[in-house]
Amino acid sequence: MKMRIDWLLCTLTFGMLLLGLIMMSSASTSVSAKMYGSESALLLRQLAAIAMGLAAAYLVWITPLATQQRFARIAVFLVPVALSLVWVPGLGAEVNGANRWVRFAGQQFQVSELAKFVVVLYMADFLARRQSSLARDFQTLIPPLLLVGLICCLIVLEPDFGTTAVLAATVLGMCFLAGAHMRPFIVMLVLVLVAAAWLLQSESYRVERLLSFLDPWDDPFDTDFQLSQSLIAIGSGSLWGVGLGNSVQKLFYLPEAHTDFVFAVFAEEFGFLGVVGFVVLVSAFIGQIWRTAYRAEQAELVFASLASYGIAMWFALQAFINVGVAQGVLPTKGITLPLVSYGGSSMLVAIVCMGFLMRVAHETSLVLDPVRPGRSR
Repeated sequence: MKMRIDWLLCTLTFGMLLLGLIMMSSASTSVSAKMYGSESALLLRQLAAIAMGLAAAYLVWITPLATQQRFARIAVFLVPVALSLVWVPGLGAEVNGANRWVRFAGQQFQVSELAKFVVVLYMADFLARRQSSLARDFQTLIPPLLLVGLICCLIVLEPDFGTTAVLAATVLGMCFLAGAHMRPFIVMLVLVLVAAAWLLQSESYRVERLLSFLDPWDDPFDTDFQLSQSLIAIGSGSLWGVGLGNSVQKLFYLPEAHTDFVFAVFAEEFGFLGVVGFVVLVSAFIGQIWRTAYRAEQAELVFASLASYGIAMWFALQAFINVGVAQGVLPTKGITLPLVSYGGSSMLVAIVCMGFLMRVAHETSLVLDPVRPGRSR
């Protein structure tokens, strides 16, 4: 059977990847030269991650959704085991005081990135199978939410509060879209917010980040250094920007310029007009994913629809948090910009998500736009 392609989604995806590579070639040169002795080393590593992601995405694209749905039911129970590997000596890798990575074949992989994708598929499968009872029986949600809660606790222990917040918000959004009863849904939302508030004040560094967000110029050379440098970069861009490759802040002034704060470097080099274009591209990208989910809903492909909505919310939340942090409107969190920021694990998983969405678009098209006899494609 000839595969049908959503060309607009495909074009927007490669547009995001191209933007990311352009920014990688600029934002990572200094740190790449310092770490590996070559200005292009990190860019080449990112290209390798993209290549692996495209290969994995192709396998996902040609795999029927029914098979992926069954796979999610099993894979989700392996996620807690995989997350626990970060604490195993010789396997876990500690970076900047966080145990988020597992070493494998000389490479490091962030398990929590894959966990987000598996949990979204698992929740979509569960909600699709139990949709008829969600509105009248809240107890239906208790087993999957307990499992997701365990996964979130393991991610918090790494510690990775940002990923936990994104995952929890995405799952709650999927429950809402699936038709969960509003009263227990509100109770569940309040419990999540209370837990988030407790986690924020449970560690001193989280409190410091929150305080620096409220007043980024209070201590610009210590706790507020990263945010103040980000604001300087964005302000330096003015209307037109300083030009591609001419950023000053990326020269070891702005920490994590090629990962968490790549938006600040983009704003410095391309200015306000470039940021407007960036927002339009990201909005169109998220909007097309949402449209893919809506079309799957019209085709009554419930699992595909809920999973696509979940990915749309996941990507939208990460983009919003990443840009908000860089501009000082949200507390500092280590959240990547999907398909743009440097990071092999996040890039690979994000591209796999796009392969899944292309499969959704294919099967949706078969339902909504079947080929008539005698008509070729």
